[in-house]
Amino acid sequence: MAGVVLGMSVVYLAIRPQWSDQTWLLYVANRVFDGARLGLDDITEPNPPLIIWILEMPVWIGRMLGVPLPAALQACVAALVVFSTIWSAILLRRQPALDNRWFSGWFTLVLLFATVIHPWVHYGQREHIMLLLVLPYLVMAAGRIEGREQPIGEATVAGLCAAIGFFLKPHHLLVVFAVEGLLLLRSRHGRSLYRPEMATLVATGFAYIAAIWFLTPDYLLEVLPLALNTYNDYHHAALSELILPVQGLKLAVVVLLWAVLYRWLAHRTLATVLLVAAIGATLAYLAQQKGHQYQFVPAISFFSLVLGVIAIDCWLKWTAGRMAAMPRGLTAAGGALSFVATIALSYPVQLKKAAHTYTDERAAILHEVGKGIPSNSTVLILSTSAESFFEHVLEQSWQWGSRFMCLWMLPAIVNAERTADRDGTIQPPTMRHAAALTREMVSADLTRWKPDLVLVERCQDTNVAPCRGLGFRHDILQWLEQDSGFAAAWSGYVREGPIGPYDLWCRKDDSPACRGILAQAATNPHGALGELPSVDHR
Repeated sequence: MAGVVLGMSVVYLAIRPQWSDQTWLLYVANRVFDGARLGLDDITEPNPPLIIWILEMPVWIGRMLGVPLPAALQACVAALVVFSTIWSAILLRRQPALDNRWFSGWFTLVLLFATVIHPWVHYGQREHIMLLLVLPYLVMAAGRIEGREQPIGEATVAGLCAAIGFFLKPHHLLVVFAVEGLLLLRSRHGRSLYRPEMATLVATGFAYIAAIWFLTPDYLLEVLPLALNTYNDYHHAALSELILPVQGLKLAVVVLLWAVLYRWLAHRTLATVLLVAAIGATLAYLAQQKGHQYQFVPAISFFSLVLGVIAIDCWLKWTAGRMAAMPRGLTAAGGALSFVATIALSYPVQLKKAAHTYTDERAAILHEVGKGIPSNSTVLILSTSAESFFEHVLEQSWQWGSRFMCLWMLPAIVNAERTADRDGTIQPPTMRHAAALTREMVSADLTRWKPDLVLVERCQDTNVAPCRGLGFRHDILQWLEQDSGFAAAWSGYVREGPIGPYDLWCRKDDSPACRGILAQAATNPHGALGELPSVDHR
């Protein structure tokens, strides 16, 4: 078993799927590394800047070693997996239980499954990084409940790691409240809060807020107000859509198993801490109201770990005195053989799977479009969802012709406009300002970057699937052209034809990037690019 899990973990760490948000954030970190500012002038990213600062480390490593930035991030996350897993196992081995050596070994395998194998598709997301950073804090909290003191230095590092993890996704501070509430309940004294872990976590939080104010004040003064007014409508999902019935049933079964077997478990405290963390992470997922499965990764992983603790305790109790110990040499040989065999068998399968992890048809079309764009071109997609394209932006060294990843503020703005038109009322001033600001910034970017080609998503076209995050039909280009500055800049572009759900617009000076795409489409007029018929130019 150990050889199989370790072999799969090595393969899953070595081969990554197609990334989306991860590559956009890497692109932003790369720009910031070169001096771009987070705000409304250079890069407008609605998420807090901590992830950008962290990703400057793989950017520096990638540049220093001359490796692609995604590969550098992949290596950093792999190192974090090793660090978190080994540290958590060491913390468990310190417990006085007689079977703890065996338990920590089995639990290490469960950790690898829950943090590497199961969440592989979402590898490198902020939630995945957060999960790895907070695990030692949770294991240490279980030890605290059982009365074990921790070295001050180690506890301080655990608190720092947890703080970085939770502030990557502030919604998951609910996990802290849940776990600290459990500690307070079990100790029945407020002194449980006066620990190096909590002191470091709180101090890091204040230091982080101060760092944002001094290093990126534009985020607090400009980006955050825009995000607070508009981001909630972006990819918004109803509460009933967030957890599928089968998924909810599985989680309920884990809770029921814990409740039934609680007094029988040797490591009941660890299981309880992980369960409380899982419930807190589930509430954090629901609070975001987006429905992205990567946001559910921490909760699913914590529930998996709870189930793992229950299964290991049951197995160790059942096998105690029943199974004879195998010779160490034979055990090592069997483990090595299964490790090598697992790598040999799973590597080609996983490699094939990684090449086909596009989330939808639009991502596959953008992948095909990218094949015809020369390196160092400047590209732009006017859409409510373009994150899957940044895999190719980094790979081909393209310039992105916008300060936004996509028009994430558009759903809220259009919703406000439609509501005002329907009710005969005036839009809120904040939404009118957001609309004017968005048009102004898109216009300024078009003038500044002069992209060689622009893909405009046809969100108004009833013949294609609705645009992600918009939820209704709306002509993006028509909305932007209400700004005279955008209309003037856009007059330098000509529509060449449709590519799937997008329209291809090229600069009138006949850019090489557009020639590449049109040449590719001519060789495959009915393939993934779709047909590019001769059309009248707007």
